[in-house]
Amino acid sequence: MFRRKSRPGIRAKGTTWRAMAGLANVALLAVALTVLALGCNGKLEERRLRVAVDILPYADLVSRVAGELVEVEVLVPPGSSPHTYELTPRQRAFLEEADLVVAN
Repeated sequence: MFRRKSRPGIRAKGTTWRAMAGLANVALLAVALTVLALGCNGKLEERRLRVAVDILPYADLVSRVAGELVEVEVLVPPGSSPHTYELTPRQRAFLEEADLVVAN
């Protein structure tokens, strides 16, 4: 009977929430890295933080946000499926010693 008019500026269902969730994740990551870097006493630690990420785009994001404060290890190499990839023993050791893990 009555058609609901589409409103300009409203995107397809769910895309606005996805964009907001992505921005919230980036902000949360930035806050977490800052807190880890500063510690309780407000001084930067001597060593770089060890961050493990599951896929390459997250490694780029972490590197751009934290710069030289972090050592980033990508767990799933480019071209591999994150769903079926198995970690190597060296990657497992890095993951156990990591200060922060960023995964999807």
